[in-house]
Amino acid sequence: MKNLMLFVLLIFTVSIFAHEVTANLSIVDDEAMGFELVKANLWWGEANYLVDFDVYYTDNQPIDLFLSQAWKKVDLWGLADFTIGKQTYSFGNILSSKGYKNLQIQRLEVAPLGWMGKVHKEMGKLNFYVDGVWPKVGAADLNGRIAYETKLLTIGGAVTFGNFVEYFKKDGNTLGAYEFDLDYTAANFIRIYAQFTNTLADAEENYCFIASYAPGFEIPYMGKLVGRVMYGEWRPYLGMISRNDAAGDGMGESNTFLGINYQSFENSYIKLELNLDSDEDIDPTFLMQMGYRF
Repeated sequence: MKNLMLFVLLIFTVSIFAHEVTANLSIVDDEAMGFELVKANLWWGEANYLVDFDVYYTDNQPIDLFLSQAWKKVDLWGLADFTIGKQTYSFGNILSSKGYKNLQIQRLEVAPLGWMGKVHKEMGKLNFYVDGVWPKVGAADLNGRIAYETKLLTIGGAVTFGNFVEYFKKDGNTLGAYEFDLDYTAANFIRIYAQFTNTLADAEENYCFIASYAPGFEIPYMGKLVGRVMYGEWRPYLGMISRNDAAGDGMGESNTFLGINYQSFENSYIKLELNLDSDEDIDPTFLMQMGYRF
């Protein structure tokens, strides 16, 4: 009861200032239930600048506020775009901090955040990205990505050289990874997203795969009482995400999930998802995510 009251109070408080509020509810097969996460997203700007704060609350943890992104984009005399500030690496799938932009609840292995200067050059349907990342400690990272992007198809690849200057030393402490990704909508029917990642240091490989019904479907309007709640776009989906096991071996464990994403025409969304973990000690979990954009 105490957690529920805190949840309601948090929603009320942050909704005064937030652009979006999201809540995750988890239910495992022993009928244990609880609010797994409550998150408020506050952002200003979108295209040429962005300041993005996240407010988190999880069970038995204090409320946490942190700066997700803060960057400014400028035009380099028509040659390219230059973005400076805290932002995501140009590496594979970039999961948005905004819940309404993400199809699934289960998080993907995502590009990290960092303080960097990013150069983006667009040549027709080809896009080139180069990131120079300066960490708080250690050597800087260098990241590059090239992607062929159309409305229905994106094929990309990226590489990150962690501790970049260490690559010029005989026994340098080098880190990094490379990846290939595909985002394709076939015949306006099924959207397929896939990504393969390999870490340079230990050559461990992982992948993710998500398929969804691309156009979605609408439930017939059933009057003011029910219709306003149910009227919107429904998209079923399924996927699998692999990860390292306890021994550090790639593809040693995985999550398989299926669900449905409902986007209302009145700026709310609901996601229902069944998640099965390959670890036998982890029970199947039913997840619900609710959110609203202000």
